[in-house]
Amino acid sequence: MPLCSPTFLEHVLSTLKKLIKAEKTPKFDDIAVDILTLWKASIPVTAATKHNAMLITRIDDKEELLPMDELLDVFGDTPAKKTVHVIAERPSQGATNIPHVAQGQQLRQSLLQPW
Repeated sequence: MPLCSPTFLEHVLSTLKKLIKAEKTPKFDDIAVDILTLWKASIPVTAATKHNAMLITRIDDKEELLPMDELLDVFGDTPAKKTVHVIAERPSQGATNIPHVAQGQQLRQSLLQPW
């Protein structure tokens, strides 16, 4: 599989999401890994900032990572050291793990309705 192919990047992003979810247990236990959004960022880390919380809404220079992007186009040959390059965004609290659950519940209710 070529390093720049969409299939390779999709595999990399999927694996990265799984690793992030595993690292953030139990905070991410209630969400499915495929609904995490990964963002490319470039945030230098210093001793003074290493424990600061990062809010995605406050980061101006960010780009959503998509499976069809080429890895070298996104990150270049050599990403900067001591820099946060990827941020994981969990879905909002109201989001469900499985997008079709609400539709399935509506269908079930309509099937149970008397004719």
